[in-house]
Amino acid sequence: MILSILHDYTIKIVRRILLYSYKGRFHAVGSNVIFDILTSTFSFQSISLGDNVYIGSNAFFSFSHGKIKIDDNVMFGPGVKILGGNHKFDLDTPMFFQHKTEEDDDGSIIIENDVWIGANVIILPNVRIGEGCIVGAGSVVTRDLSKFSIYAGNPCKFLRKR
Repeated sequence: MILSILHDYTIKIVRRILLYSYKGRFHAVGSNVIFDILTSTFSFQSISLGDNVYIGSNAFFSFSHGKIKIDDNVMFGPGVKILGGNHKFDLDTPMFFQHKTEEDDDGSIIIENDVWIGANVIILPNVRIGEGCIVGAGSVVTRDLSKFSIYAGNPCKFLRKR
């Protein structure tokens, strides 16, 4: 019993230390940002986080040739994936050998203020999720979402206004 409590306490301390040490790797980071670095993967330099951002466990945010901008008061459930970019696919060279350069720009993903993204949502490139949106669990976001609306599904569809 005591060993179990000590183990849990030690993990909490390690997570807190890692959280503070990894925050500086983001392009920009606001105050009160919480994420689980032990279970999540980020392309840190492409991500800007506002204030009061919570990212659930098992997150995967990756955009090597574009930007991810997350504004204030945003919540992500567990398992959310933000997948930016794409592969080159010119016909003159096999795709395996085509590589992007620093000049390539795949656009951005913008998540505005006061948004709630449910568990296991996938967000694809070049979308803007409007202020006050709710995105239901398991949804796939392929296009812009209007402000103060609720969306769900694959592909994500408008359900109603908040």
